[in-house]
Amino acid sequence: MSYRALAALTVVLALVTITRLLVPAPTSGGAGPDRRVLTQPVDGVRTLRWRRGQAEVVVERTDDGWRMVAPAPGPAEAAVVDDLLGVLTAARWQRRVGGDQVGPAALAVLEVGGAALPPLRLGPVVPGLEAAWISDGRRSWLVDAWVVRALDRPALALRATAPLTVGAAELAGLELHLGTAELIGAGRPLRARGVLAGGDVVLGPDAVRALVDALAAIRVVGLPGAAEVAAAAADQRAPVDASVRVLGAAGARELRVVGACAGGGALADGPAGWLCVDAAALTALAAVVARIQAEPTAVADPVPVRAAPTALTLPSGVRLVFSGGGASVAEPGASAAAPEAPIAVDRDRAAAFLALLSSPHPVQARAGRRAGATLAVETADGTVALELGPAGPAGASAWLGQPGLATVWQLGGDEAALLAATVEALRDRVLWAEDPTRLLAVRRDGIDTSATELERWRAAAQLQVRRWASPAERARLTGARATARVELVFAAPPTPGAAEVVHVLERVRATAAGCLARVDGALVELTTATCP
Repeated sequence: MSYRALAALTVVLALVTITRLLVPAPTSGGAGPDRRVLTQPVDGVRTLRWRRGQAEVVVERTDDGWRMVAPAPGPAEAAVVDDLLGVLTAARWQRRVGGDQVGPAALAVLEVGGAALPPLRLGPVVPGLEAAWISDGRRSWLVDAWVVRALDRPALALRATAPLTVGAAELAGLELHLGTAELIGAGRPLRARGVLAGGDVVLGPDAVRALVDALAAIRVVGLPGAAEVAAAAADQRAPVDASVRVLGAAGARELRVVGACAGGGALADGPAGWLCVDAAALTALAAVVARIQAEPTAVADPVPVRAAPTALTLPSGVRLVFSGGGASVAEPGASAAAPEAPIAVDRDRAAAFLALLSSPHPVQARAGRRAGATLAVETADGTVALELGPAGPAGASAWLGQPGLATVWQLGGDEAALLAATVEALRDRVLWAEDPTRLLAVRRDGIDTSATELERWRAAAQLQVRRWASPAERARLTGARATARVELVFAAPPTPGAAEVVHVLERVRATAAGCLARVDGALVELTTATCP
């Protein structure tokens, strides 16, 4: 046989071999064979174990999710484990034969606990094919190479690699020692201790986010073996001096750097076992802490109250109740003899109170300033005690503070005056919201008045009181006979079934500025122009 003929025969035999590997044997009947490698459901899988020589990687399902048991105990990357189970379900064979086609070349042995499946031997990619063998010892399946690659996961790919991740909203405490950069904080919102003389500093959202992001960036870069741990412990040279403890909704998470990993990174010990973590990320966290130490007033929360206020008690004792974008008060001095219904606060004033409490203010160190009064802000989360400090010499502004804090919030002059307002200054002076142009009629003592008087009342616009009667006046004039009565009849609102709106004004007694009158039952002082 010539050389060329021999070469051609070799090529043909190779093609036949490849075809037999890739093309399944024909089957009888219309339906093809079940090509699933794993026919059992994966819902009951409790453990996954990879054996590579003497080394083992084990993950198991717990009530709290997937956890790695070996080589580094701790939370497993649940998405990766779920994806791996999905690969087991999706794996389809190209060819199925009896016996073990993997042999000693196995990359790993995968044991699936809870699926009633023998250990699976994962073979390397077949030369010349993008396919690999999987075998249970009795049978072998030729599958796409991606299946074996997806099943042969290294330990680090299965381990949760962000051991200090915590949400900003759930961060309840931390203790960071990073060389000379140190920070201890507790509570929600987070109060940093010891960064400013005189008390704690409530960290603002930007500072908390910087801490949370820096903690999340600390990644596991390796899972050291016992020999590497022993060598690093003996060497006692750490790339960074670090001890980190974080408290969140899932409890405490912590690690302490004790040495250097052979493959790079810092060797850290903690409840999750020995880990190699990114040393550069620890250095970045130290920089965040150093800025908080250096500029505590710049990172302090500029907003006095973050939660939505439901009520506010002023230094005078006046208590505002917020609802629906407005507010109401109960006047001090009201008694059983002259009960006081909730008094509506001017809506602009109500908005100003909310803005004062929930808007950013310049922050300064308290530096021994003494408060002159106190306030109480009620929220759904509890009551926040605030202190009000007076304006000082040389143009120093009034301020708000909190007991135990080393910082204060500066107030503008109008804001300080607002907190000193009386009920009389706060209450809404507009008695009703009807459009004056919709006034249809004016009746005096039951008789329609002239067109001239109708126009006069329309020109008066929305009726505003000069002042509200005091509790003493209300008690004294309860039941007093009216000397005049005026009814203002407005057109019905543009809603189906609505009736005309009638407001009643009754003159009770003359005053120097006008008169005391009952307006829809409320005793107020009106100007001469609007007296009945």
